[in-house]
Amino acid sequence: MPELPEVESVRRVLLDRLTGLSVHSVEVIRSDVIKLIKHPRSSLGSAIDHRQLLVGGSIKDVIRHGKRLALVVHDGRILEFGLGMSGLLRFEEAGSTGEEELHEHVRWDLKGVGGGAAGKLIWKDPRRFGSITPVGSWKALTQVQWAHLGPDALKISEAEFISRIRAGSSAIKVRLLNQQVVAGIGNIYADEALFRAGIRPRRAANRTSPARLAQLRRVAIEILREAISAGGSSIRTHLDPEGRSGRFQEAHAVYGRQNEPCVRCGEVIRTCSLGGRTTAWCVRCQK
Repeated sequence: MPELPEVESVRRVLLDRLTGLSVHSVEVIRSDVIKLIKHPRSSLGSAIDHRQLLVGGSIKDVIRHGKRLALVVHDGRILEFGLGMSGLLRFEEAGSTGEEELHEHVRWDLKGVGGGAAGKLIWKDPRRFGSITPVGSWKALTQVQWAHLGPDALKISEAEFISRIRAGSSAIKVRLLNQQVVAGIGNIYADEALFRAGIRPRRAANRTSPARLAQLRRVAIEILREAISAGGSSIRTHLDPEGRSGRFQEAHAVYGRQNEPCVRCGEVIRTCSLGGRTTAWCVRCQK
């Protein structure tokens, strides 16, 4: 599943390519991928108002909170995206010879400042765990759609990070994965941050000292920024909107390296299941 660095890499490309373009039209191939904000399990069905999908708007901003992404147009309409397991937003320039592929569910036709064709934005999601949600305003986005999310992992203060993590007695890895506690950290970056901080994933969160949690926050932000610079981690399907893979998987110290030697001490990387997720760690470096 794309985590904060992967979603941020998507956001940066979209911000660069889409800002100022207008949404001329939209083709909805599968309407069930578009969810209602008040009823997240219900699709818009056949009664799709294309204005809810930003038609007629000029793209003003692309924003992110945790693993969530949103397009904002000049009149305040917002379209929110959850990439899920395999959601991809792809940008095709005008004149591109790319043919329609399988699992393309929504296609936006974009115009430039002068009204000429600028390209297409395409939502593709083979496994369909992702979602597209029309949101009427900034208030609805922040106070309804994103209300359940904790502070963004790149922006959370040291004091709030410590307080939120220590508020639960579950394993510290499980607390890091809880998006209501901190938004944006998933399985990859939880494993990597705990390794760099030297903390055992099974350690009870409320028994971890404030000093060690302060260090964990510092290294987590450090790793997230490194991963963003590398375009994220492409483990299976992650590509940015221009079709480029991330490179940070080449720098993973523990994630995906079970039974391989630790990059620091040579001990074999071990795995277990925590919170239903495979967890990798070094028994020697993470005491």
